[in-house]
Amino acid sequence: MKATIYILGFLSVFILTACPSSNYQPSQKKLADNHMDFPDLKKCYYKGIHFELSDLFQKDYNAFYVLKSHSYVRRIFDLNVYFTIEAFTKNDAKQYQFVYENEIDELNAVHDFYITKREESLTKPATSIKKPLPKKVGHKGVFQVVEGSTYEDGSQSTYFTSTMKVGDKYYVFQLIGPANNMGYLHDDFIQILSSVEK
Repeated sequence: MKATIYILGFLSVFILTACPSSNYQPSQKKLADNHMDFPDLKKCYYKGIHFELSDLFQKDYNAFYVLKSHSYVRRIFDLNVYFTIEAFTKNDAKQYQFVYENEIDELNAVHDFYITKREESLTKPATSIKKPLPKKVGHKGVFQVVEGSTYEDGSQSTYFTSTMKVGDKYYVFQLIGPANNMGYLHDDFIQILSSVEK
């Protein structure tokens, strides 16, 4: 009996000390409290550009959503929302332009190639019309949305995709998440793009 009481006492102390109270708030609540805008922006850097991104995004090693091995991949884990950036050189762009028989400029060649690869990765993808980025972004670029499900789980995802020319590189940005939540985040994606500086 004493042994049982001792074990129960030890376990209760372990549980109480292992789970201290914290100020953790789910990301969804933080978004809601900030009027569905990403909170707590911080300056980040990737391959020659600076931009502002919410500190809700944490480093992730999942490379399923990118083409290049040295990509910028961040994730809000409890919302299953990803943000990625990939940099393409002028030589990359010229190779993609060759695929399209030089009928489009380098920026559109990178973007169209990327969108095609995205569509190939999805079941029954639906792709929006390609549009130029709003003037407030400050860099030449295009924007497109792809929706579809992967072969693995069948759930619908939305891919906000933009290709932007900054300096002598072409950057592909993605904001990816469950299709039913992404409508709230379109403005946030444009805001991230607007913060990009060389």
